[in-house]
Amino acid sequence: MVEKNTSEKVISRRELLESGVHFGHPKAMWNPKMKPYVFQVRKGVHILDLSKTISKLEEAYYLVMDIVQEGGRILFVGTKKQARESIQNIAEDCNMPHLTRRWPGGFLTNWDQISSTLENLRKFEEGLLDEKMSKMTKREKGIYKTKIDRNKRVFGGALNLQSPPQCLFVSDVNHDRIAILEAKKAGIPIIAILDSNSNPDHVTIGIPGNDDAVGSISLLAGKIAEAVKNGHAAKKTPAEEIETLEDQEEV
Repeated sequence: MVEKNTSEKVISRRELLESGVHFGHPKAMWNPKMKPYVFQVRKGVHILDLSKTISKLEEAYYLVMDIVQEGGRILFVGTKKQARESIQNIAEDCNMPHLTRRWPGGFLTNWDQISSTLENLRKFEEGLLDEKMSKMTKREKGIYKTKIDRNKRVFGGALNLQSPPQCLFVSDVNHDRIAILEAKKAGIPIIAILDSNSNPDHVTIGIPGNDDAVGSISLLAGKIAEAVKNGHAAKKTPAEEIETLEDQEEV
C-alpha cells in the first residue's frame, strides 16, 4: 500500500475554484441524496462543498496509486460530448484504457465476448488477419471492414485491456449509468465525479464536482491520471520484491 504523504495536498482549493469545480446545477434539478455535499445555494444554483471534494479526491488518489502499484488498470469512462476529448487525452497520457464514444453493453458483465472482440481488433491492427481477408470476396471484405471500423470507434481506446479493469473512473454517473451498474454488478470499484444532480449510492468514491464544465472534468480526471503515474513510479523492481519477501520470511 502506498504511504500517504500528509505534508502535501493532492489539490488546492484555488485550483478547484479556478476550474469551476464548485458549481452545481440549479436547485430545482438537484438529487436530495447529494445534500451532504452541498455547501450552499447561490442565486438558485447549488454550490458544492470543496472541502468534501478535496477529501474525496485524496481518497481516490491513493486508491488509484495502490491499484496501479499492484499492476492494476484504471478504465476511464466519459462518453458525454464535452468530456470525450479530455478523457481520451488524459487516459492516453497515463497509458490507461478509455471508452469515450459510447458504453458497449456487457463490457464488464459479458467479458468473454468483449475479450474476443478486443483480441480480434488487436489482430487486425497487427496485420494478423490479412491472410483471412485475402480469401474473402470483395463484398465480404467490405462488410468485414465496416464491422471492424465500427468496433474500432467504440473499443479503440480499450485495446490494451487484456482482462477486466480493476477500477473505473467515470466523469458523469447519470450519462454513463450503465457503466456504473455493470461495474457494481462485477464488484469493480468506481470513482466518479458527483454533480448536484447525481446519485451517489452506487459509487465507491464520489468526488463532488461540476461534471459539465470541461475545465472541471479535465482537472479532476487529470489528478486521477497523476495518481496513475505515481503508482507506476512506486512499483517495486523484481529485486526489491525479493528483498521484501525475504524480510517477511525473517519476521
